[in-house]
Amino acid sequence: MTDAAVSKRRLRAASVAYWAGGFVLPILVLCALAAAGGVYPFGPASFLADDLQYQYVDFYSWYQRVLGGEEALLYTSSQALGSNAWGLFSYYLSSPFNLLLPLFGDSYTLFAFVACALRLGAMQVAMMFYLHRRFPGVRALGLPLALCYTLSLWSVTNLRNPMWLDGLVFLPLAMLGAWRCVRKGKWGLLLGAVAAAVVANWYSAYMLVAFTVLYALLECVCARLDVPGFDARRFAKTLATGAAALVGALALAGWIFLPTVFSLVGDVSEDVTPQAPGTLPPVAAAPASGEGAGADAVPDAAGLGAAVQPDAAGSGAAAQPDAAAPDADASPGLLDRLYDAYARNAYPLSDCVRGLASGGFVLEATPQLFSGTVLVVGFFLFMTSRRVPWALKAAVCVGVVFLFASVWIKPLYHVWCGLRAPRGFYCRNAQFFGVLLVWATACAIDRTAKGRFGRTSVALSVALPAAGLAAAALAGMVASWWCLVASALVLAVCGVFFGFAYGNPDAGPVFCRAAFAALVASVLLEAGANANLAWGQIYGAYQQGPHDAYAAESRSQAAALQAYDPSDFRFAKTYTRILQAALNEGMASGYDEISSYSSAHNGYAIRFLNGIGYSAEGYISTRYAAPQLFMDSLLDVKYVDTPLAAPGLDPVSDVPAIEGSRLYRNPWALPLGYAVSDDVRSFALDTPQNVFERQNALASALLGRDVAVFVPCEARVAQDGRAQGGPVRYEVDVPAGAIGYYAVVGTDKEPCFVAVEGGAAMKQAYRFQQAVTPLGPLVDDAVTYQVTLGDVADESLPPYEIVLDAGHSVNAAPKNDTSCVFYALDMEAFQQVIEDLRAGGAVVESHEDTSVRATVDAGADGELVMFTIPFDAGWSARVNGAPAQVVPLAESAFLGVEVPPGRSTVELAYVSPGLALGCATTGVAAAVLLALAIRRRLRASRGGVGAHLPVRGKHARASH
Repeated sequence: MTDAAVSKRRLRAASVAYWAGGFVLPILVLCALAAAGGVYPFGPASFLADDLQYQYVDFYSWYQRVLGGEEALLYTSSQALGSNAWGLFSYYLSSPFNLLLPLFGDSYTLFAFVACALRLGAMQVAMMFYLHRRFPGVRALGLPLALCYTLSLWSVTNLRNPMWLDGLVFLPLAMLGAWRCVRKGKWGLLLGAVAAAVVANWYSAYMLVAFTVLYALLECVCARLDVPGFDARRFAKTLATGAAALVGALALAGWIFLPTVFSLVGDVSEDVTPQAPGTLPPVAAAPASGEGAGADAVPDAAGLGAAVQPDAAGSGAAAQPDAAAPDADASPGLLDRLYDAYARNAYPLSDCVRGLASGGFVLEATPQLFSGTVLVVGFFLFMTSRRVPWALKAAVCVGVVFLFASVWIKPLYHVWCGLRAPRGFYCRNAQFFGVLLVWATACAIDRTAKGRFGRTSVALSVALPAAGLAAAALAGMVASWWCLVASALVLAVCGVFFGFAYGNPDAGPVFCRAAFAALVASVLLEAGANANLAWGQIYGAYQQGPHDAYAAESRSQAAALQAYDPSDFRFAKTYTRILQAALNEGMASGYDEISSYSSAHNGYAIRFLNGIGYSAEGYISTRYAAPQLFMDSLLDVKYVDTPLAAPGLDPVSDVPAIEGSRLYRNPWALPLGYAVSDDVRSFALDTPQNVFERQNALASALLGRDVAVFVPCEARVAQDGRAQGGPVRYEVDVPAGAIGYYAVVGTDKEPCFVAVEGGAAMKQAYRFQQAVTPLGPLVDDAVTYQVTLGDVADESLPPYEIVLDAGHSVNAAPKNDTSCVFYALDMEAFQQVIEDLRAGGAVVESHEDTSVRATVDAGADGELVMFTIPFDAGWSARVNGAPAQVVPLAESAFLGVEVPPGRSTVELAYVSPGLALGCATTGVAAAVLLALAIRRRLRASRGGVGAHLPVRGKHARASH
């Protein structure tokens, strides 16, 4: 073998090692972090956290059944009465990495870890590829720069949202495509990268497109400075080409994008219906002597279902002495108003600045702006370099300021987050700040590729970050000294590398390689230190062992119950796997349920369930927290697994997988569909009634006559301790043959605790616990309950605790106008309603996710048959084989079908709205792209393409 061949082989081996090392290094760092923190699969702490814990892991189980052909991709009946599953698929599951799921069996946590590791490796390779193509002068420095991108604080803290990492896989490719569009007029890579990003996850793709547009403008500035002839006309042509490429990308991804838009548009789940006012009177000012204030019982007006009536104004606000009232003429000054506007529309500036510092991360408080000290040094090298035009420096500074403002100013942040105010996971767009620093660093290195950085420039670029790091440490912004030491090491190595090794012809190869290795090692050390700090705040509380045991038990319960009763029904649990927020167990274990927690859902169903008394209004989630005999019966909730009292339900003891003391059967549960009155078409949650009156109104609408299944209880305040900061104690009389219930009300209610008969206090008026709750069992004789309403003064109680343990008690006053109403379910009226509705019940012959087949006897006049499935434009119906209209009922919470007289067969079928249009759009886009490719190939073969262009490369001289 010749020396040239040997040299070529060595270069190829070095190249393979370089790229393979780039892929493997982030994965090794992830494994090292997990091992150091005792995180699964290297320790007992679960890798599941936040949304990965509450949502993804359950959706993985469902998606694996979809891939196995056991579930439908288009619709799921296991989520809040039913939901178009396309939005859920495109938001959580459409990533190509998820196609590996079937390889992992039931080990969904292991899959999540491996998939995140593969994403990190793909991110690293993609950024290295971009850097080498865009900035050839970076050479081997592409490795540490890409590591700053891949192991940025944003990346390592968002492994709990794997879908967002897909955007970072495709972002470097989209940036390279934008650069090619600006410099060469080529749009193929931009179109393909954006289309792939939309398919993988449309939410992160939205932010990717926004940043890519800004990045393209920066590249236009760069081209204007570097490329002769890049004038306004060329700029306009570039913008037109880029815009066409983005539109083409959306069209090519239309098969997934358009159905997603149809599934998410018009979401009303967070709408809050008019609230019932509080029932307690305002609290008078506490007397100085404290004699008897709030201690006397206040008689209740009989039959009002509340402790005490509010004042005439109904405000429930505390009365204040005149002397304490502020001056009516006083008004805030201009500075006060400006500061108030700032405080309402900006995050704390100190937190945002802290987000820039190594070791400054505080969960949900600081934006994850830190991506590595190397990038800070690189930014200052860029700013102090004489080889970088001032106009380009100004453009980058504008970008840096804008991206920092995007995590600081709330309205701007909301634009990045899809024109909405997101809940949690602050900050969602901080990664782009680090990307711009990567670009500036690479640009400075590329423009200095044939020389070296000035000593003054290097000294300033190291000294300024060092001063900032020291200031952050003195200001108490650095929470980890390990991070501080690691960053100091990076600064020292940067000083040596850029000052003495990089571009220095006098430096020997061994010294240069050692300096480069030290740079890579220090970058890894700093990234690991910051990641370890963040992981300590994210992981550790949730253990993998109990999770696996619970998941296995849940699957066993669902299978046992379906074997015990093969009929069609909904199954509900009042407990969850973790912190009341794991509300997708039905999807994980394969049963139909009420609860749901997903960013993709049927908003009409969520709004109805929350507004009728199942959960807190104003959220995208709903939780089944307590048995409600009436509503459960209407919604086909036939089985309930609960440790709470379940009045009116029959205990079931012969399902081995479920403890007999916990499982109950609802003998009153109606089938999936039944005949109803036309009045239900106009039923609405549009009046400030309490939930019991809303349920009465629903019963009346279903039957077409006035019905009162709930009647107010006689209730009175036995003790009102609010004036002394204490709780309120009620005495509630429940009549014989009825079931007593309570609900927390108030136009400005706050989380509180309610205890019945001195039992365990339950948290209410809370996102995951705001439900109509029984006072006790169904009894033959009248009974009086002692009910305590209040709060907990002990600050050690975790905010997510919903049942007080023995170490805490309800000893503080309820806040604002928070109060209770008490009603009794009249069993005679309830049974009559159920019997009337059951008389028109449908016999469900089959019920799959996307289809229902049932027979109905509509009598002599025909009936409107309501199915307790949320209305969706994707549903179609056939009655006796003929097409029939599907109509929305109860504000689209249910769907209905008109059935003619006599016995009829009703068939429902579902196809996601927009799917056909999306597939057609993708087909047209693919055809256009294919035609353009063929046209280009034909022109090239005939010499039509490139014939007029100057010849470049080694043959340029010979061609002239």
